[in-house]
Amino acid sequence: MKNLILLLTIVLIFTATSLRASGEPTTNIDDFIIASISLTIDAEAQAMYDVEIDYSEADSVLEFSVAKEVSFVQVLNAEGTLEYQLPVFSKNINIDLDDFAAGKYQVNLLMENESMINSSFIK
Repeated sequence: MKNLILLLTIVLIFTATSLRASGEPTTNIDDFIIASISLTIDAEAQAMYDVEIDYSEADSVLEFSVAKEVSFVQVLNAEGTLEYQLPVFSKNINIDLDDFAAGKYQVNLLMENESMINSSFIK
């Protein structure tokens, strides 16, 4: 799976470089389709905090690995209602997607320096 993420990263870098060279506008959002979910994450935050994302379809677990410690993780549903917020104090976060009904969710990772990595997924 890490090879797939590496390949996606290389393709995204090549695409972004090509678009910049052609004068086309670029965005700061990366979209991924990982197995049976769709994930969107802020590209700048992903690069700044060296975020790696893995999804185990067999276990239905979404895993975030971050270079720096995450203080809290929040998950909000499509209406913006807080589904849960947990203190983490770790560089690895596992979210069991079996705990969520089908729909769109926002995942916020609050870093130790109080900055936030925003992402969302559709299950």
